[in-house]
Amino acid sequence: PPDTSLATAAAATMTGTNRFQFIAFLRDTLDDRGVQPGPFYAALAHLDVPLWISGTYDRLLPASLNAYSIGTAADLPFLPSGPRMVVRLAGDLASPRGLMVIESDYAQLREDATDRQGLVEYLRLALDHKLLLFLGYDPASPDFALLLRHVLNRHFAGVSARGFLVWERPTPPLF
Repeated sequence: PPDTSLATAAAATMTGTNRFQFIAFLRDTLDDRGVQPGPFYAALAHLDVPLWISGTYDRLLPASLNAYSIGTAADLPFLPSGPRMVVRLAGDLASPRGLMVIESDYAQLREDATDRQGLVEYLRLALDHKLLLFLGYDPASPDFALLLRHVLNRHFAGVSARGFLVWERPTPPLF
């Protein structure tokens, strides 16, 4: 149904070891090798923005921005000095341990507590007193509701940031 998030659908299909099977399905279905970023990503590449947070599984945003991409706090010490970085909040299909697939993944943000805390702390510091621009998220989507509930309202609670959503139709205020 349209009011079901991907996380809810995933949880309904997973029992026991089926998480591995579901992630294998995602890898096969969302394989972006050989896919070139489209015009939307090309337009984003012209923006002078140093930190991007992607909520997708694909690698198209980092590729279009020619940016370094991280998915865990373990990557932070290895950041090269450069103008752009993409934090892949949903994780990387090549590294299933850090994927956000079901709702409890959003609640925990990462499986490993130390890694989760490191990534959250890095983002809390990086986003404090900044402007957050959400591009392409459907505000009526149950998946966006998960992002709001668990990531913004829980993990980033207390961060002084101002959020705006760019969507093709008028929407009510988010927060």
